[in-house]
Amino acid sequence: SPISQFTATDARKLKHPACGRCGQPMWLMRIRPATLGQQIRTFECADCGQTTCLSVANGPSSQA
Repeated sequence: SPISQFTATDARKLKHPACGRCGQPMWLMRIRPATLGQQIRTFECADCGQTTCLSVANGPSSQA
């Protein structure tokens, strides 16, 4: 799936994004570095198993 882009201020909204398939909250499963100043966060839905990867800008607001 394509990776969505988010800024550090958007990162606060990413704690439990809604699943695109079933609408249930998704859980953060993995964080990995991407390009300088970016990280890739992988979320998984516990109900249906759907995964979503989001690119988030690093910064004070993106710390979970």
